Amino acid sequence: MTGNNTMPTVIPTLRVWNGGSDLWSLSGNSRIVVHPRSAEELRPVAYRFAEDLAAVTGLTVPVVESGRTRPGDITLSLQSCNDTVYKEIGNEGNTFYAGPDGVVLRANTAVGVLHATRTLLQMLSVDGQPAGMHRFVSNGYAVDYPRLPVRSVMLDVGRLYMSKEFIEDYLRFMSWYKLNTLELHLNDQGFGWNATHTGINPANPQYYNRALRLLSSNFPKLRPTDGNPDGVTGAEQKGYTHADWEEMERVAESYGIEIKPEIDVPSHSGAFLNDRPDLTLPNVSAQWGGTLNMTNPATIGYVESVFDEFMPWFHSRNISIGGDEATSSDIGTNDQVRGAFLTQLAHYVGATRNRQGQRRTVTIWNDAYDKSTNLSLIKNNLIVQNWDGDDDSYIVGDGIRKLINSSGDWYVVPKNNTTSSLGEAESLYATWQASNAVIGGQICEWNDNAILGLNEGGINSALKDMIPASAQIFWSGRQIDASGNTVPYASVATKVSVLNYGPGTRTLSGTLGTP
Repeated sequence: MTGNNTMPTVIPTLRVWNGGSDLWSLSGNSRIVVHPRSAEELRPVAYRFAEDLAAVTGLTVPVVESGRTRPGDITLSLQSCNDTVYKEIGNEGNTFYAGPDGVVLRANTAVGVLHATRTLLQMLSVDGQPAGMHRFVSNGYAVDYPRLPVRSVMLDVGRLYMSKEFIEDYLRFMSWYKLNTLELHLNDQGFGWNATHTGINPANPQYYNRALRLLSSNFPKLRPTDGNPDGVTGAEQKGYTHADWEEMERVAESYGIEIKPEIDVPSHSGAFLNDRPDLTLPNVSAQWGGTLNMTNPATIGYVESVFDEFMPWFHSRNISIGGDEATSSDIGTNDQVRGAFLTQLAHYVGATRNRQGQRRTVTIWNDAYDKSTNLSLIKNNLIVQNWDGDDDSYIVGDGIRKLINSSGDWYVVPKNNTTSSLGEAESLYATWQASNAVIGGQICEWNDNAILGLNEGGINSALKDMIPASAQIFWSGRQIDASGNTVPYASVATKVSVLNYGPGTRTLSGTLGTP
């Protein structure tokens, strides 16, 4: 295709763009067309797209299953343009075509088509028309595919309960920018901190809570201590019932996102000690710190019973068992003990399968990995999340094949409800580097300061601008101009305030691209 249309200002930016001439226009006669041979796979994507298209344009566009199209239609297809493109776009990539005969979105998978619909919706959103009345996109052809397979955000719901409505809006927000994994850190204990970040006495219950946010009548003593013990709903108890979790899974799947659960052991496990105080370590520091006694033979059996209870809830193939911050002379543990404990648990979790019949993959935090321990025997089956070390020390020195980078600027610890994320977004865009063995990146939002009154609005304020910035890095990388210089993030994200959170969000406020 030849023409003068410039690359659309979508985020993440398209990998390849060939501009055409003129504009394609959506009209009242347009249809979303799915070929009958692909209908079973693409029907959910088509209806998800139709709902979002109505929110962006104000038009109700019908979904039809047909082998014939007409000008003005939007065609969703699982047939690639050619073999070269088929290999290039992989599982999540796609091609985009807009011209006089309509729009065609092609991919190898349904999630690839879903990503293509996000591109089209963003292009419509920046056409200059009033909100809810967008109609036009530039004619052209694009080939688009992600740089990294894992594009993740982590929310610390263990220290601060977040409503399922807020989480579902974050799923919509993330999908808008083609992020594909939401890790939920499900258990932890919250400590109070004063203005100088000096620890407050943890014996004071006002500054101290323990929670596993999954609710089961089989484990009544695991209920969050900051919730209403007599509550009926998950929200009242500040946790998620099985029905709540299933609802979040359905929303995630409709937006092409995997919810990756993290049950963090043997540290950060105060909730489990509420249920089984006999499994604590003998000294006081370990008790309030929430570290399980890994040398007690009953501990691993108990932990496996907790995983047994909740593993059937999880649709994900990937499960994190945490493992961080669990060795110290102060609490009487060492790497060898932790390595043996985590290896046994990893074998146990890794032997299970998700609903699609896929064997589970286990994730641990990087400080849990020591090549001198038993974990080295299963390193090829582990995903290591690097939060406080150097990537190459694990990749080259330890031979880790699958590493997710979540260190430095990717760590977000909101201190109050007015923290701005714009500066962090610009910094991570400009500075992030990844070695070849890094399979992805993750923003980690930690609620160490939850006890000071942090709320969902404060979390979003501290995190919101990092979503499109990370999406740009993870999908396309930094933009480079004709002279080989990095295009500043402010120039890449010229339309981020217009794109904002995407259609369907209700609980998120504050305009992107503003302090």
